[in-house]
Amino acid sequence: MKIRYELLVVFLVLCVAHPALGQTEKLTLYADAGGSDCSIADTAPGLVEVHMIWAGSGGRTALHFRAPKPACWTGAIWLGDDIAIADVGSIGTTQLVSYTIAWPGCLDLPIYVGKMNFFGVGTGEPCCQYPVLAATSSEIPGSVVGVDCQLPFGNMVAVGAGSATINETEDCLCNPPLAAEETTWGRVKALYH
Repeated sequence: MKIRYELLVVFLVLCVAHPALGQTEKLTLYADAGGSDCSIADTAPGLVEVHMIWAGSGGRTALHFRAPKPACWTGAIWLGDDIAIADVGSIGTTQLVSYTIAWPGCLDLPIYVGKMNFFGVGTGEPCCQYPVLAATSSEIPGSVVGVDCQLPFGNMVAVGAGSATINETEDCLCNPPLAAEETTWGRVKALYH
């Protein structure tokens, strides 16, 4: 297997760069490519797609994370990753201890990273949480890592990690509705003083 020079450079950057602070971005899993549904259904045998979307702002050149199938998603079989970014180089897979994806230029967030394909058999447990995780070799302990577009070597940034819910139930919503709080006219006026 031939590894591209650019990918090797990005991998080295991930090993020696320092984290940039104050970033507000998140890599989250969804049932759809538009990022509007975090509830993944495994109710019958068939193909199940889990989409990866990196939200935030700024330009990025690489991503370092993992997203192994959770143990509670019983019977599901990982078929492979389908990365949507053109001319991408990668090391590993989402199911291993480390997955590095690098592309040759700067892309602005949000980025549709791609999807993981599974064959579901309809036996996943209810309320099964499917999180994005930090790679075991993460340069920022406990964090998914991105590389910004600063040259010659980008700064590493900590990326928040979101999750999807497989076989969501009423007691376990992946996006619970916001709680509404009763208010008074005095409380509303106090917001503007």
